[in-house]
Amino acid sequence: MKLLQEVQVEPNDIQRRINQTIHLQQTREEVYIRFQVVQERINKAFDKRTKAEYFYLRDKVLKWDSRREDKGKHGNFDILWKGPYIIYDFRGNNAFFLSELDGTEAEGGSVNGQMLKHYIEPSYLFH
Repeated sequence: MKLLQEVQVEPNDIQRRINQTIHLQQTREEVYIRFQVVQERINKAFDKRTKAEYFYLRDKVLKWDSRREDKGKHGNFDILWKGPYIIYDFRGNNAFFLSELDGTEAEGGSVNGQMLKHYIEPSYLFH
């Protein structure tokens, strides 16, 4: 039935093909707009749950030991944070270069800011 309606409405094959192409492009644009809306919602939900940490030069930080994070590569009570290190340089928004406390450069090159957390010195050492 639909095929008969299409054949009667459109005088030739070329016109029918042009109309199909136009309809396809409109559908693609609608899907793209819906995709952007969904993507924005996902980003807002993710941004709510992430905490923004700001690192500055000479901050003391701990670095996540990603080599040992998989199950079976460490014991239950092993600490998976290395450090403390000092931030001595950065590139862009989230790449940091670390040095040991004595000033020597830490191995591994730059570190993503997601792999760092601020180091808080234990208070029981100061009493």
